[in-house]
Formats: sequence, structure tokens, C-alpha cells
Amino acid sequence: MVIFYAFAGINHFKNPKFYINISPSFIPKPDVVNYIVGVIQIVLAIGVAIPTTRYIASNLIIAMLVVFLSVHITHLIYPPKMAEGKYWLLILRIPIQFLLIFWAYKVSQF
Repeated sequence: MVIFYAFAGINHFKNPKFYINISPSFIPKPDVVNYIVGVIQIVLAIGVAIPTTRYIASNLIIAMLVVFLSVHITHLIYPPKMAEGKYWLLILRIPIQFLLIFWAYKVSQF
């Protein structure tokens, strides 16, 4: 989980255009939000790596993933241009999100 979220967070800095282009219109200042999310993911990855902060970091990951569900659901209704012909990926992200939430919950129990 540490590697997964650290990589995801770093990717927000390496490939910001990707995230900015898929940001729904209700996201204010998507460029700023992109970098904030990247920092949050990196900090939470570090938090999961440390036994004394693992519980809170895992629960914050769950909260973050629940918030991200609003973006995934919005994409089902208003697909981003990059998803043309790949609607199945937008659908697949919903159950994956729940698997990630379950994974974070299990990690919080260690």
C-alpha cells in the first residue's frame, strides 16, 4: 500500500496534465487540487509505513477514496474525452474503489 499511494502521489507531479484533464467541472482550480492530492497521497503512504500512524493514515485513505467516488460517479455521467470508447474502464473503477477501501480497512487493522 505504501508503494501504491507513494507512486500515485508522485504521478500527480510527473503527469499533472492527465489529472487536470479528467477533473470534473465542480473541482475548483484543478491544477492546485491535483498537487494537493499528490502531497496527501505521499504523506498518507508514509503514514501507512509507520506503525504508530498506520491506523489514522489508513482511515484517511478510506476518507479520500470515498471523496474520489464522487469524481468516478461524475465520470459515469459526464465521461472525460480521454474515456471515449473506454466507458467500461469508468464502470470498472467503481468496484476497484471499493476494493481499495477494503484494502485500506484491512491495513488499518495491523
